[in-house]
Amino acid sequence: MEEIKLQEFLNNIYRNRIGKKEIKAVERVLKKGRLSYYTSQEVKKFEQNFAEYLGCKYAIAVTSGTAALHMSLNALEIGHKDEVIIPAFTHIAVPLSILYQGGMITFADINPYDYSINVEEIENKITESTKAIIVVHSFGQPAEITRIKKLAKKHGIKVIEDCSHSHGAEISGKKVGSIGDVGCFSFQESKIMTTGGEGGMIVTNDQEIAKKCRERIYLGEDLLTYGYRMDSIRAAIGNAQLEKLDQIIKKRREIADVYARNLPGFLDKPKVNKTVKCVFNTYPCQVVNKKVRDRLISGLQKKKIPVEAYIDKPLNKFKVIQKRTDFVTNSSEKFKNSEIACNRVVLLPVFPSLNRNQIEILIKRIKEEFSSLPREYFHFSQCTLP
Repeated sequence: MEEIKLQEFLNNIYRNRIGKKEIKAVERVLKKGRLSYYTSQEVKKFEQNFAEYLGCKYAIAVTSGTAALHMSLNALEIGHKDEVIIPAFTHIAVPLSILYQGGMITFADINPYDYSINVEEIENKITESTKAIIVVHSFGQPAEITRIKKLAKKHGIKVIEDCSHSHGAEISGKKVGSIGDVGCFSFQESKIMTTGGEGGMIVTNDQEIAKKCRERIYLGEDLLTYGYRMDSIRAAIGNAQLEKLDQIIKKRREIADVYARNLPGFLDKPKVNKTVKCVFNTYPCQVVNKKVRDRLISGLQKKKIPVEAYIDKPLNKFKVIQKRTDFVTNSSEKFKNSEIACNRVVLLPVFPSLNRNQIEILIKRIKEEFSSLPREYFHFSQCTLP
């Protein structure tokens, strides 16, 4: 019976993301027959609604989170040999967006407690050539953006927030994306809200930055531009998802709370600061070493449990980066906390479609799998079997 219920959930993980409201919105747009950015008001409506939700003045809808990062750097006129500081533990889209602009990547280590870029690391890596910092709010937990913004202002550096995991997350009541100079969001299928597979958004309170971003997503003859415009079908799905975003976040936080109270002690669970509202795109935990992590994930995946690692090495070790070391200021540096996270992090699912029974089955399977691991896998005294 447990297996049937869990399989039923797995079959509906993504199907449950799109409901009657989204389908009705798409049908409405299709019946109108105006599907492009130019002919439909749907995209403009989505931009207005999203800006209002975040408390920002401007929003520009694009085709992906990567496009949002690229256009933000482009609007800030990041170019040849301009340095941009980013975390060594994040998605490859972040350094790629800098390479698209011909900029220089400077990697910085992360905090061990929230997987976000470390403020002291940033300060130590600022040079006269540093033009921007990309702050990633990892796994739905806000980074120390207030401290970073203060540091950036002192040095005349722009701050880009990557909020791909963190739609609706807050710091002291203020939503992420609205705090830095520019905020970037992804609406890819796995994110907290989606526009139907792919999509992104740029937000800002700076009129000039907004103007430059919008100019660059139109194809024209006066500027080097990019076809990053969102279409009305994706915008219609986005509007429908935005209406229930707070409900989605509430459910995710409830699931995370069940994990926090019921997962066994051998998993090092997230440590959430009381001043932030974490929205849990996933639920990141750590085990004692890579050997345990890989064996645990392999065993659970064989049982069709949707757990995974994040990245298996810091970004400076990715082939695409190693082939372009002329565009990296510190390609050979070691990043201790990023290495640990790459080796130990296990991401647990926080899909709103999970019910309490399914979560309990997942936790039970995790305990069973961990109990089956050979004891010689464990090297740290604080790691105890359940």
